[in-house]
Amino acid sequence: MKSRDTVIRAACIHAKWAVNLTSLDKSQVQHSRLMEFNLQSGKSVKMWLDQGFGYWKISSGNRYFPFAASPDEQAKIIVSTKADVEGQDFETCIFMEIP
Repeated sequence: MKSRDTVIRAACIHAKWAVNLTSLDKSQVQHSRLMEFNLQSGKSVKMWLDQGFGYWKISSGNRYFPFAASPDEQAKIIVSTKADVEGQDFETCIFMEIP
């Protein structure tokens, strides 16, 4: 989990995103995953993914990701990648809280 967090933080730095990352062990979190976006206006938008992040996948093209690369190299790839994302063959729910 530590190396994943290092890559995510590095990707956010490369993308020039101000991010507060909270990462917990699977046993400490609910099934769904929450992303909260704090806007410049001071408002926040919350998005819950019912199936978590594992439901989503790259739809086509090269699906190889160099997990053995340094965190900085992985971060550069994440930020520079443009990919179509799709869900699985079954439905899921996405919940939004918009002020």
